[in-house]
Amino acid sequence: MRRSLITIALFALCIAAAAAAAPADRFNVPGQRRTRTCAEMKGEKIPLRFADGTPTGFFAHANDPSKDARCAVGCVELDAHEVITTPSGMELVFHAGGGPGHYEDHVENGQYGHIAIDDLKSPSKLTPKDLNGKPAPWKTGAAYLITPTRIPHDMWYKPNVTEAGRSGSTYFTYGNPGYDKTRGRGDWTYINWSWVQNGGPKYPENTCGGGGMVRAMGRRGMTFVAADVAPVIGYSYGPDNQVNGRVTAFYGRTTAGGGGEKDGGSEIFGWLPHSYQKTGDIIVPCVRRSRAARQPVTFARSNDPMERMAWNLLSEAPAEAPRRSEIVKRYRAEADAAARMELLTELSRGDDAEMVRAMLELLAAEKEPRVREQAIVLLGYLRSSPGEMKRVGEALLTNFRRSTDERERLRTIETVGNFATVDSRALLATARNGASSEEVKAVEDALARDKASARR
Repeated sequence: MRRSLITIALFALCIAAAAAAAPADRFNVPGQRRTRTCAEMKGEKIPLRFADGTPTGFFAHANDPSKDARCAVGCVELDAHEVITTPSGMELVFHAGGGPGHYEDHVENGQYGHIAIDDLKSPSKLTPKDLNGKPAPWKTGAAYLITPTRIPHDMWYKPNVTEAGRSGSTYFTYGNPGYDKTRGRGDWTYINWSWVQNGGPKYPENTCGGGGMVRAMGRRGMTFVAADVAPVIGYSYGPDNQVNGRVTAFYGRTTAGGGGEKDGGSEIFGWLPHSYQKTGDIIVPCVRRSRAARQPVTFARSNDPMERMAWNLLSEAPAEAPRRSEIVKRYRAEADAAARMELLTELSRGDDAEMVRAMLELLAAEKEPRVREQAIVLLGYLRSSPGEMKRVGEALLTNFRRSTDERERLRTIETVGNFATVDSRALLATARNGASSEEVKAVEDALARDKASARR
C-alpha cells in the first residue's frame, strides 16, 4: 500500500512538472540570423575547434574558397553573436560553414566550428541577436550523453522537395553531420540556437523561421542536461512531400568544458535532436541517458502512438517490479509488432538492471527483426546497460549471429560502438569475423570513433 501511494505521488509530480515546463516557443523564437562578420586571420589557415578548444581536424582558409566571397581574401566569416571561454581560458567565436551551395569543396572548406580569438589579427565586434540560446532552469532535468546519430536522408522538415528530389530542408544535417558531411571523417552533431520546427502538423505554421542556426558543435560524450522546456515532437516529410515520420528535439544545457557541473567553461544552451522515427518503424534515440542523470519529472499523454513513444524516451517511471512484470506480460500477449515496439519504449522508462535483463529476455524470444532492432537501440539508450555490459554484449552477439536481417545487424554494430567499453570493443572485434563488407566498414568506423574518444 505504501509503495502504491509513493507511485501515485510520483505520477502526480510528473503531471504537475509537465504542466510547469516552459513552452517551447519561449526558447524557439523565429528570426535567428548569422552576423556574417569578417575577421582577418593569422596565417593561411586556422583550425576549427570544438567548444572545449580542441581541433576538429578541419580548417578555415585564408584564400576564401567560398562561392559567394562575402569576405576579402585573408579573412574568415564569423557568426559573432558571442565569445565563449574554455576551462583553460581560451576564448572562441563561432564560424558557420556551409554545403555545396557555398563552397567549391564543401568537405575541406565548408565545416562549422569555433575559432580561437588568438588565431585572428584582432577581436571582432560582437553583434548579438539576443533572441535564442537563453538560460533556462535545468537542475531537475535528466542528463544525457550526446551520441551523434545519422538521420535518414529522406526525412525533411519542410514539404518542399522538388521533382528532382532535392530540398535544403534536411533533418540529416542535425544527426551526425560530422560523418555525413565529411565523407566519414568526423563525428559530431550541432547544438542550435533555435529549432527548425515549433510543433504541430500543419505547414508552414509548424516551421520556425531562421531555425537550425548552429551555436556550437556537439561532440560525442558531452553531457547535455534537459532544461525545463517542452520538447518539440515535430514532423518529417518524404520525397512525395507527405508526412513520413517524426523528429523530436529538446532544449538543454552543456558547457564548453564538456557539460558536467564541474567541467567548467561557458554555459551553452540550445536545441538538440533527441530521437527520430519513420512512420511504421522503430524510434531511434540520438542521445544516451547518462549514468549521472537525475530522475526526470516530465510526462505527457497523447493519442498518437509515435508521440507516446517519444514521450516514453523523454520521461521515466519508478523502476518497480510490478510495473515491469505487467508490461512484460502485455508484451508477450501482444500480436501486433508495432504495439510491441511501443511497449518496449514503455518498459524503458523504468531504467534499472532488472529492466535491462527483462528486455534481453524479450529480445532473445522475439521473432520480428524490427522489434528486435527496437530492443537493440533501447539497450544502447539506457543508463543501466553499461553496468550490465557483459550480459548485454553476450546477448547482442548471440542475436547478431542468428540474424539474417542486414539492417538489424548494422544497427547492432552501431549500438555496441556507442558504449566504448572493453567488452564492447571485444564484441565489435568478434562481430567482424564473417561479416559482410558493409558490416566490416561499420565495425571499423565504430572502433575509429572509440579510439578518437579515448585520445580526447
